[in-house]
Amino acid sequence: MDPYTRQEGYGSRSMATASLVTGILSLALFVTGLSLFIGALAVILAILSRGSGRMLSGAVTGLITGITGIGLSLLLLISAVLMISDGEWKQYMDEIEKIYQEYSSQENSPLVSPLITTGKYSDWTCHLTEQEFSL
Repeated sequence: MDPYTRQEGYGSRSMATASLVTGILSLALFVTGLSLFIGALAVILAILSRGSGRMLSGAVTGLITGITGIGLSLLLLISAVLMISDGEWKQYMDEIEKIYQEYSSQENSPLVSPLITTGKYSDWTCHLTEQEFSL
């Protein structure tokens, strides 16, 4: 049997591989929201890779990871909408602001630039001229 010929009963290996890669990407990028589109592409490539034969294992994995990425992204989107509409978003932002204020009031905090807090540029509204910047 020639290893370079297509086996009967199986679909396209290249589309199965593309489905696997896009499925993994959809899992990795579900927080960004791109997972909806990349996961849909993984599902479409997995279905198209089947052709008239059986689906390869890479295509099955791409199909599963694509559907999982879409589901996670939808779950994150729905929870964000519910959190905003429920008023929890303001409480969440107030808590972040409180933590920021506590942390930035510390002397060695990386949130506060030493250029602003000490020296001759202690005013937040200072504007550096070209001569002052080059020192």
